Amino acid sequence: MKALDQAAKLIYETENTLEILAEVLEILLDYCDLEVGWILLMDETGDDLNKEVSFALAAQVNLPDVLGRDLASVWEAGCECQDLCAAGDFPNPVDRVPCARFLNPAAGKSAPADYHVSIPIGSGRRLQGVMNLYRADGRPIDLRKLDQLAIIGAHIGTALERLRAATSKRDKRLADEQAALLEFTSHLLRNPDLDQVVSYLVKEVVRLLKVDACGLLLPDEKPGYLIFKASAGWHSDPVVEQRRVSSGMESGSGKAMLDQIPIFSIDSTDRDHIPNQTVEWLESEEFEAAAIFPIIVRGRSIGALVLTMYTQREFSDDDIRFIRLLANQAAIAIDNFNMQKEEQKRQLLEEELRIGQRIQLSLLPESCPMVDGWECATFYQPARHVGGDFYDFFQLTNEPDLLGVVIGDVVDKGIPASLFMAASRTLIRSTAMAGRSPADTLAEANKLIQQDNSANLFISTFYGVLNLKTGLFRYANAGHNPPLWFRSDRGELDVLSGRGVVLCVQEEIALEEQQIYLNPGDSLVLYTDGLIDAVDPSFKQFGLEMVKSIIADEYSSSPEQIISRIREELELFCQDADQFDDIALVVIKRM
Repeated sequence: MKALDQAAKLIYETENTLEILAEVLEILLDYCDLEVGWILLMDETGDDLNKEVSFALAAQVNLPDVLGRDLASVWEAGCECQDLCAAGDFPNPVDRVPCARFLNPAAGKSAPADYHVSIPIGSGRRLQGVMNLYRADGRPIDLRKLDQLAIIGAHIGTALERLRAATSKRDKRLADEQAALLEFTSHLLRNPDLDQVVSYLVKEVVRLLKVDACGLLLPDEKPGYLIFKASAGWHSDPVVEQRRVSSGMESGSGKAMLDQIPIFSIDSTDRDHIPNQTVEWLESEEFEAAAIFPIIVRGRSIGALVLTMYTQREFSDDDIRFIRLLANQAAIAIDNFNMQKEEQKRQLLEEELRIGQRIQLSLLPESCPMVDGWECATFYQPARHVGGDFYDFFQLTNEPDLLGVVIGDVVDKGIPASLFMAASRTLIRSTAMAGRSPADTLAEANKLIQQDNSANLFISTFYGVLNLKTGLFRYANAGHNPPLWFRSDRGELDVLSGRGVVLCVQEEIALEEQQIYLNPGDSLVLYTDGLIDAVDPSFKQFGLEMVKSIIADEYSSSPEQIISRIREELELFCQDADQFDDIALVVIKRM
């Protein structure tokens, strides 16, 4: 996130924010691998009943000819993002906003796509403009980057609000407050510790606004409550004592957050609009006046800032503006810290998943058995970092000419499936090593797996024993996709049918056991349903017939070449469609 920190630093270290908007755009475009960007700022005139809103191009980077900044017809035409902004209905970043500007009959040109990404620019709930980013290939932006861009939009909004206040400064006090705000934002950028930042915030509010006490409340881990995260000036420290108030309408802080409107209590006799909830420890503080400001970011209330006084106090318009600016800065800081924390969690989870993937892949055979007269190849691709499909090869104890072949599919995905897969694979292998027949092996493994199946998962399994000398293949199928057998003597494909139920559905199962002979030139293809159920962007399935067609075309090829062809056709078919299920594939051929 160095690029975002660089952009934020630039915004807050420059007095005139308008001068560096283009530079900020360049940083963001480079960070998001985008090409074009522009910022529109709005100007409101008139009252609420007769309000007029206009937009002006404040900054641009790499505008194409069709969006030429000197083309009045382009910028006077407007866009859906401006309509959202003018209506005040634009709390979050939006990917792919339709844009009328991308088709410009006056210029006789058009852009390669007709939409862009829009980021609101605003301070708290007040929208001031919109930042549009564009990429000609139309690929969507990562959701995490959209959230990060929204924070930069809030940074720009707060800086513009600060600039507005500084431009219209009416007295030295306001100018001093702007300097204090700059120092405060600089402190936020320098300090990586949230506890220190919010502690600094409440102390600065007490000092700058000359109130007696200040507290910051954030949502508690206990649902329905807000807890003090920082405080200054209280008789008893509500942070140390872990004080809580309701997050609902019955508390002032809860009401301010839910309504997203500040609450003012001028003195002890002017509290009709304050909710009735009272707490003994709050009454003991004996405050005479209070103000509660919701802390809002991207349209969401994430906390409340409470200012309290022991004497009567009215807040001027400048006071309220300044408090809101501080609250907005606090909101950005808190949201940024939360995003960094979530990013750290995500990175930790991804690292754990990578480790899990390495462990899971280590459970699969490192290579296919190297046996004279036989060739084998495999392919494995989980839908997530880890999956529930597996395959296995092993020589039976004291039977070097007998090779056990297993393929299985846990009816689930992700970490639970991978753990269940690991246990099932081990139990099937250990049971098979005792010399049981394929049907008896799966029946006995079914009993053992069920003993620890607290997650109530199921697993389809195909297990066969191949005699490497004679080509005899005895097998049993526990509810798995029937393997395909290419018979070179006939030039045909057969399906290895066999009745059986998936493991862990019943305590006792009886499976049908069958056998075939693999002759020279014959191939055996074992697969999981992730292969045939794979879909293209229109959700059409790859299908078993496609797999059969490929095998028939490649009957003379090696197992490695057969799998390579299947993967190639699968990739062409699916294009950019998401993979919803794990895929395992095994091809064995007698040479």
